[in-house]
This record gives sequence, structure tokens and C-alpha cells, in this order.
Amino acid sequence: MFGAKTRRLANRVADLEAAAAPVGMPPAPANAIALDGGIFSYWGGTGVARSDAMAVPTIAYIRSQLAGGVSAMPLERFRKSTNPDGETVTVKLDAGWAENPDPAPGISDSLFWGWVIDDLFFNGKSTLIVLARDASGFPVAFRRVLPGQLTYDPDTLALGVFWPTRLWYQGVEVPMEDVKVIAGPHEGICNYGAQTIAAALSLETSAATSASEPLPNIDLHQTAGEPLSKDAAATLVSSWKTARQLGATAYTPQNLEARTLGWSAADQQMVEARQYMATQLARLAGVNPVLVSAAMGSSSSYVYTNQADYRQAFLDDVLDAYLQSIEGRLSANDVSPRGQYLEFDRDEFTRLPLMERVQVMVAAIKGQASPELVNQLAAVLDLEMALPETPADEPLPLPDVPPAPPVPTPPTGEMP
Repeated sequence: MFGAKTRRLANRVADLEAAAAPVGMPPAPANAIALDGGIFSYWGGTGVARSDAMAVPTIAYIRSQLAGGVSAMPLERFRKSTNPDGETVTVKLDAGWAENPDPAPGISDSLFWGWVIDDLFFNGKSTLIVLARDASGFPVAFRRVLPGQLTYDPDTLALGVFWPTRLWYQGVEVPMEDVKVIAGPHEGICNYGAQTIAAALSLETSAATSASEPLPNIDLHQTAGEPLSKDAAATLVSSWKTARQLGATAYTPQNLEARTLGWSAADQQMVEARQYMATQLARLAGVNPVLVSAAMGSSSSYVYTNQADYRQAFLDDVLDAYLQSIEGRLSANDVSPRGQYLEFDRDEFTRLPLMERVQVMVAAIKGQASPELVNQLAAVLDLEMALPETPADEPLPLPDVPPAPPVPTPPTGEMP
């Protein structure tokens, strides 16, 4: 897959997939500790689980936008050098492994980078394992490390050493140089936003309770007669609750009084509280509340003129910081040869819809732009067309439009 000169690590890949240590290599020690447990994180342990954070709709929406954004942009490779005249020249190279970083057939490049963004957003870092290297020793295949798969032996950690001397991936020892950690633009929303996420989860739980019990809490108070046993009281409450779900009309005997306790969802301003929490979560994630439909007050009426404006704003305000974190780490000298760097094609994300691109082209033609300019514009807009070279003093050819059919005139003296 990577050429005859590629130094394959097929045996290791097979062992990693099977999670079994090869012959002659010791398995992970019994006291091995997962690296994602927090001790070697730059910012400490995880404050809230990712699964809990994803249960909050606003956070799940932001995550989907981030993953969808990076999935729409191919990763490209460039080389920057200086020509004899002293000018800096940038040449686009073949994407190589960047086109398909994980050789597993079920892991596409969009899926791979989407989960890397997921790691950076929730936990502040993403860890990759090098599966293969080329003849020069540079990586040509990666595998994203899932939580709990990378462990270390605490007995091999010397005092004052930030990184352990021995690592195991799924029980198989791997060299230190085959572990590449991508640090994100912040310490991860699960680390610094635990309190706000926990409050949002509590609010979602309260909203779910109000949805299943829309009326205020009810106390069935016995006013006379022999006190009911514990089992009889539980049966009464259960039957009352079932009756409330079936209809709004209920019956109580003479010795029971239905008393309301607490407030309804409207009294608690549940809708307003959830909307405000959505705004807080957007701020927590560094996202303009308008981009996630969480703005309140006068700002909620602000809209973007088209999809391209929305995407450009999301790229500038949110997504670009994550992209630069990935690009900078993969362009380092231990991953890419000196002078080469990797960059996501942001134009693929912000490209105008087809109808708007056609409208730009029609405006250029009607504006009597030169054929050379029109052809250059067509290439930029990714439109397949080419005008013949025409002298500047001659009008550009326009497509023939058939004349409109004549409108019949009604006979004189008759109503049309």
C-alpha cells in the first residue's frame, strides 16, 4: 500500500488488533494505568464524562457541527522552499497518507478526523499511534487511541519525568516515538465546564419529569377513617398516577383530599431556563449563541444572508482553532519532512452553493468581463465552462434565448 520501500509494521498492527502481546514481548503489567485517567493530562482529570456531555442537546449540536466541518475539508500536503531569486515558493504535493490516515477499510478520512476533533473538543487532546513508517522513517499510517487503550507502568516512572518510559497499546508495548499527542486549543469542555454541564443535565432531567408529570405535584391527603397501610397507600398513589396519565378527570372518596404542591413547568419558567442554559453552553464552548440558535433578546433576530456567511463565521470563530492544532502537530518534524506542512482545504467548507456560483458567473458575463477573466473565475467557482478568446472591443457571446410567444389580443368589443 505504501510502496516497496515502506517499512511495514504488519505484525504489530495484527497484534494490536487482536490485543495480544507477540511472542518474546512482555504484556502490559497488572498494575498498568490508563494514560487518559488524568495523571498525564496537561490539565488534570476529566470533570464530567463525555457521554453525559453528549446528553445535552446544545453540546451535541456543537460537536456535530465541528465533526461535520472537518469532514468536509480534505487534508492537503505542501512544501515551502526558496528559489534562486530568494523568493518563497509553495508547491502542492501528493496528499499521501493524509488522504487516508488509517488503513482500516472501515475508517474513512472524514470519520478519522471527526473523532480527532471530538477528542480535542471534549478532552483537550487526541492521541495517535503510528502503525507504519516509510523508508525515511516518517509515519504513513495512524490509529486513533480510544480511551483506556494506552497504558503505562507506574513503576517505570522516574521522579520528575513527565512521560513514562514504557507504554502499552491494547496490551502490546509500543515505542515512545510511535505515540503522537495532538493538544487542542483548550483543556477540553469536559474538564473546565463540568459544573455548567452538570447544571444543564439537571435541567434536562427536570424538564423530562415535567413532561411526564405536566401538572403540579399532588399530595393525596387522608382526612378521615383508618390510616392506610404502606402497601395500600402505594397502590393508591400508583392507580392515581395512572389515572392522571389517561385523562384530566379524577375521583377521590370523601376521606381523601388532593392537594397540589410545587409549581408547574410554566411557573418554574422551564422553557426560559433551558433557553438561557443553551446560551451559557454556547459561551462555554466558545460559540456565538446565534450559530446554535441559542441567542436571546434582540440578538436572536440576527440571521445570516446565506449558508456561505454562516459557514465562514463558524470557521472563523470556532472551527479554525481546532484545525490549526491538528495542522501544527502533523506538520512537526517528527511527522512530516522538513519544509513540508499539512493544511485543511478550508475553501471546500466555505464554497458557495451552485446557484450562487452560477449567479456570479452570469453577472461577470453580463458585465462584459474579458474571456480570460471569465475562464479564471469559472475555475475558481468550479464551473465547467470556457469562453472562446474574443477581442476586448467585441461583446462577449451570450446564450441565445428564444423570444417569448406573442400574447393573443381579444376581439374588439368583447371582454378579455
